[in-house]
Amino acid sequence: MRRLSVSTVAVLLIGAFILGGVAFGGLEVFDPTPREASADPAFSDEEADALFERLKRSLDIMSRRSLAEVDRDVLIEGAIRGALLTLGDPYADYIDEERFSQMMDRYYQPTYAGIGVRVTAAPAGPLILDVFRHGPADRAGIEPGDIIYRVGDVDVSEMDLSDTVDLIRGEEGTEVTISVIRGEERIDDITIEREEIAQPTLEFDTLTIHGNAIGYITIREFSDTTPKEMERALEALSGVEGLVVDVRGNPGGVLSSAVDTAAKLVPPGKILETHGRDEVLAAFRDDSPGVTMPLTVLVDGGTASGAEILAGVARERGGALLVGEESYGKGMVQSIYDIDGYGLRLTTAEYLLPSGYAIADRGLEPDIFVTRGGRVEPSPRFATFDRALKQGDHGPDVESLNARLQTLGYYHGEVDDAFGPMTTRAVLAFQTEEGLPTSGEVDVRTLGRILDRTGYVDSPLRYGALEEDEVEVDNPAFRLDRQLLASLGIHLGQLGLEHPNPNEAPAAD
Repeated sequence: MRRLSVSTVAVLLIGAFILGGVAFGGLEVFDPTPREASADPAFSDEEADALFERLKRSLDIMSRRSLAEVDRDVLIEGAIRGALLTLGDPYADYIDEERFSQMMDRYYQPTYAGIGVRVTAAPAGPLILDVFRHGPADRAGIEPGDIIYRVGDVDVSEMDLSDTVDLIRGEEGTEVTISVIRGEERIDDITIEREEIAQPTLEFDTLTIHGNAIGYITIREFSDTTPKEMERALEALSGVEGLVVDVRGNPGGVLSSAVDTAAKLVPPGKILETHGRDEVLAAFRDDSPGVTMPLTVLVDGGTASGAEILAGVARERGGALLVGEESYGKGMVQSIYDIDGYGLRLTTAEYLLPSGYAIADRGLEPDIFVTRGGRVEPSPRFATFDRALKQGDHGPDVESLNARLQTLGYYHGEVDDAFGPMTTRAVLAFQTEEGLPTSGEVDVRTLGRILDRTGYVDSPLRYGALEEDEVEVDNPAFRLDRQLLASLGIHLGQLGLEHPNPNEAPAAD
């Protein structure tokens, strides 16, 4: 990976829950370097002296004269927070030492010594939500849904969850004994040896549908380990006929990780740019070969930040079909500056996809809408072609043409349904590169080449809907929902396949 950046240690794009809704924010961890220190200061020495003297005197008067009891640390924090409020930046924040440390641990120290489970608090006790495949707990027979009621000799049924986790974790190579409730059964004294656990950010499986092997990868978030996890997944799925990547509900993660992970899926070239107030801050390119198999990416309203990067890049650079619901539209970068162990967060940039498309406040529109209940509706981006196209034409077929030229890197504007000068320039560039007659019009030959290059099929809905019993999965914990089932049917149609028993297959809405 070759990158251009400015004094940046790493960039995080994370989701945060706030009262009344969900706010998706991006974070950039910034560590001043000699280059940064030598930059022109925002204030001259004289201005800084006057400013800090005014601040010092104001805080001093409040500290000595206020009727209310004063904590000087609280005063200083309030002054910083007050300054942030003047920016009108909803993501700006001043982060205390404990939260800042936890944030860094989550994304940059994603390993620990334990048994490999994900737990949550439940009325009956710590509930195991997930068991990491091939981990110590998995090998010991622990299952999702088990309730831990004892760790060693300690009853944890009413213990605080964090205290229970501390009991389960320990030094690598040591043993811990847990007892669980499974349905009506109590299973006592399961002894498990602790190992170093890398918390997985993605899962993958091979789904067999009427003899067709489809690779399925779901990515929960992006941490430092995700690109390596993607490499392992792609290697394990190298024999499949097509690939479905699921980033529903993925709020983002480490930006460099999202970029590196997306690069595993697409041909060499441009991945992303981040733009600051007046300049391009960073440009990301990659030389990875990508994948050659047809690709579908499943998105929804919870797909944000780094997940939108992956989905958008996969469509624009890899010809992926986007299926699901419109994504969240979080395309801004928040930077966190380390201030003596505290964090100062503010919005510093936005990111743009290879075509120049800015995701912020717009999100990504799927090529085919699929609701949670599995109802299917093609978007205007995905239209059939039944005529030659030229400048001055309008319609859904022109919109689809512009979208596909954008995917191939020739159309550098916002997609609409007009064949204007921008479309003509894109068509001419495509015809020149492909060795076609340079008419600037889309005849049958040019259109056929565009469709071939973007993996277009007559109808990705040709396969029809699927039922759960038509999908074979090796992993017993794998769960199929209606939205995923419909998306798998669309992906099989993208492969040019048809249901072997079309009279029995439910028709897509």
